[in-house]
Amino acid sequence: MKTTQNAALILFLSTVAGCGQQLVEFLDLSTSDVNDMAAGAGDLAGRDLAVADMRSAGGGDGGQSTAPHVIATNPAGGATSVCIPFQIDATFDKQMDPLTMIAANFKLTGPGTTPVQGTVSYDDRTSTASFLPSSSLTATTTYTATVTTGAKDAAGDALAANKVWTFMNDATPCTLPVNLRSLGTFVAVAGAGLTNSNSMGISVLNGDVGLSPTATCLGDGSPCSAIDPTINGTLYANDPAGKAATAKADLISAYNDAQGRPPGTVEADLSGLVLAPGVYTSATTMMVATSATLTLDGQGDPNAVWIFQIGSALTVGTGAEVKLVNGAKAANVFWAIGSSSTLNANVKFKGTVLAQSSNSVGTGSTVDGRLFCSTGAITLLSDTINLP
Repeated sequence: MKTTQNAALILFLSTVAGCGQQLVEFLDLSTSDVNDMAAGAGDLAGRDLAVADMRSAGGGDGGQSTAPHVIATNPAGGATSVCIPFQIDATFDKQMDPLTMIAANFKLTGPGTTPVQGTVSYDDRTSTASFLPSSSLTATTTYTATVTTGAKDAAGDALAANKVWTFMNDATPCTLPVNLRSLGTFVAVAGAGLTNSNSMGISVLNGDVGLSPTATCLGDGSPCSAIDPTINGTLYANDPAGKAATAKADLISAYNDAQGRPPGTVEADLSGLVLAPGVYTSATTMMVATSATLTLDGQGDPNAVWIFQIGSALTVGTGAEVKLVNGAKAANVFWAIGSSSTLNANVKFKGTVLAQSSNSVGTGSTVDGRLFCSTGAITLLSDTINLP
């Protein structure tokens, strides 16, 4: 478990955006490309370790191409009737050099050759570069996106040729995910501390933890240790730099963002439902019954967004599951809860919980998402929390 006194790896996360008829575009790879990617146990740049060793020693690469490729774009090339995106994405087949993920190497033009001003960010976890326009794109307009050969992978290899694709907007803006601001790297943020029990196995939090204003972190009654719970990130407990306090403030902003969206379809019992992307609202409680499944259907859009607005409490019964299908992603599921969330034992849960009060998780549950609460505490019982 890292603390703020240790060197922490800061993960710069960009929110993947888009909706509607945006599809993923896959690039056909040549035989040499396939051989290169399947050469065995590769390093993080996507190449065979032996080849990397040869190159570092001044040797050749055996004639195999090592150039990175754009394997997916969003919106897809040639897509029409796309809801107006607020971000354009290009995903590579290997990790890229973040210093080359800049506006000079990722451009957007439209209408015609008119340049669109914007900034570029890069998500190392997904090897995805994102162009964020400085202002909203124009409806019913064709745009051209270009990733240039200035983009290089982690080993210094450049794209063999510019990647160019076009898409056309319709008149409808895409649904924005909730703005998490500094919360992107956090799996847990609480106002009154975190309590864990390892009675049935070790709890693991795969991301940062922020505690403010109460800095208490307890594992089986003692101050949190390296394995009680295991925190594969940084613990910010009222840290001098104020990261925990900033995260707490951003939690409140995110909750207000989610609850401030126009009310959607009224639902209280989510058990057995299959829900399309959108906003779902209950003035009181929401629940998923014991052993029941809630299915979120992305309908082929990997960037579809779900926002659940809950007036009081969320309860998920023992053995219940939130299931994602057809491109749905846990990172785009948000639960804005007026009081507390209770996830019982052996639950498989997806999404970011934004609770006003507390979060309680039963024994042996897995959350692919985040547990945030403003005034109360987070309670874990041999659980796993994964950053989405």
